[in-house]
Amino acid sequence: MKTVSLSALLPDFFSPPPDGGSIVFKKPISDTPRPGRHFRGLVLSAALSVPVAPSYAASVAPPAVPSSPETGQVTPNAIRTGLANARQANSVSTRAPGLQNGPGKFEKGAIKAGEKPGPSASLTPHRKSFWTRLNDFLNTETPEQWATGPLYALFPALDEAGQVVFEPYTQFSVPRGSFGPKGHRDPHDPSQASVQAYWFFNYAITDHLTVATYPTWGYSWGGHQKPSSVEFQDLPVDFEYRLTDTYAPSLTAYLGFVAPTGHFSNLRNPANGVGAGVWSIHYALEGLMTFPFFKHALNVYFWGEEWQPVSTARLHNVSVYGTDHGFRGHAHVGANGDAGGSFEFGITREFLFAIDMYQSWGASTVTRGHQDGVHQYDRTGWSTSFNLAPALEYNWNPNWGVIMGVIVPTMGHNTEAALQPQFAISSVF
Repeated sequence: MKTVSLSALLPDFFSPPPDGGSIVFKKPISDTPRPGRHFRGLVLSAALSVPVAPSYAASVAPPAVPSSPETGQVTPNAIRTGLANARQANSVSTRAPGLQNGPGKFEKGAIKAGEKPGPSASLTPHRKSFWTRLNDFLNTETPEQWATGPLYALFPALDEAGQVVFEPYTQFSVPRGSFGPKGHRDPHDPSQASVQAYWFFNYAITDHLTVATYPTWGYSWGGHQKPSSVEFQDLPVDFEYRLTDTYAPSLTAYLGFVAPTGHFSNLRNPANGVGAGVWSIHYALEGLMTFPFFKHALNVYFWGEEWQPVSTARLHNVSVYGTDHGFRGHAHVGANGDAGGSFEFGITREFLFAIDMYQSWGASTVTRGHQDGVHQYDRTGWSTSFNLAPALEYNWNPNWGVIMGVIVPTMGHNTEAALQPQFAISSVF
C-alpha cells in the first residue's frame, strides 16, 4: 500500500502548531490502479493540521464507549454499559486530584468516594465539532472503482512499462446549425452529417512515459453536397510524462505533433477535405484527483491544451479554406485549443456517470493568393464554443469497459453547433 502525504510535500504549510493541539487527517492510497482509466480503491492522500476547537481543549470528554464483540459496532446496550462503567469508576475513585481517568478524561481533581459528580464531570457526550466531522469525511475510504474515463478529457500517462491501452471510438456529427459572430444560432446551416472512427493507442515506454497516437478515418454526406469518400485525416502523436509517482492524484505533461496526412487542397470533391495542410505542435497539462463522495468514488479531471501551427498550407484550386478553381496561394492557420474539467461519479463499482465541461477556441486564419490574376485576401474571425458532454460508463472488469454519450455545444460564435453522439470500448493489456 502506497501513502502520499501532502504534509511531506508542503511541510511548512501543514506542520502542527507549536502547542501540539491539532487534528491530523491522513489517508492511505491503495495499490496503483490498472493503467488507462481504471481506479481500484484509490483515495486522495492528505495530511491537514487544524486547530482543535476550544471546547475540546477542556479536560472534560465523553467516556469511552465499548462496541459489540461480534460486529465491532456501537450498540445502544454498549452505550448504556459504557455510561454505567463510567459512573461506577467515578463513585469509587480514590486517586489523587489532578489524575485523569483513563481514556475518558474528567475535570481536574478526582471525585472522592460517595461524592456526587459536579457539573464539570458531566457524562453527556460532546457534540462533534466541524473539524471532527471533516476528519471523519476525509478519512472515509474510497471504494474500489472501475472506469473508462470521460468522453473528452485527457488522461494521465500509464503507470507500468509495457502496458497498452486500445480504445476504438466512433463519433457522429448531427448538424443543427451554427453560431454566428454575435453568438446567435442559425438553424439553417447546410453542413454535412459525418461519422468518424478514432483508434486510440497508448503504450507505456516506462513507468512515467507514454507514447500515444490515434489514427482517424471519416465519411460525410448530406447538406446538398456530394458525399465524401472514406478519408484518412491528420495524424496526431503525443508523448505523455507523468510528473507524480501515483496515478491519482497525478499531473501529466503532454508534448507532441500533428502530421498533415489528410487531403486539404486541389480537391475534386470539397467533401473530401479533412486535413489542415500544416504541421502543428501540441502541448498540454492534465491533472487527476480522486475523492470519496458519500461512500462513492468521485474522479476529477482538469486540463488545458493547444495546437500551434509551425508551417503554412500551400493552396491550389479548391481547398478546405474556401478557395475555388484557379486559386494559388497560402493559408496561415491560427492556433486552437481547449480547457476544462470533467467529473466521474461512481454509482456502483461497474457503473458511472461522467460529464465534461470545456471551452474550445480557435484563432484567426489568413488566406492570401491570386484567383485568375486577381489578388485575394481573407481573414476569419476568432471562434469559441462552450460544450457539455454527459455520458454513461459500464465496466465488465478493471480492464474492459464501454462509454456512451454526446457532446453538446451550448453557446459560441463563428463555429458549428452540431451534436456529436459517440461511443467507445476501452481495453487495457
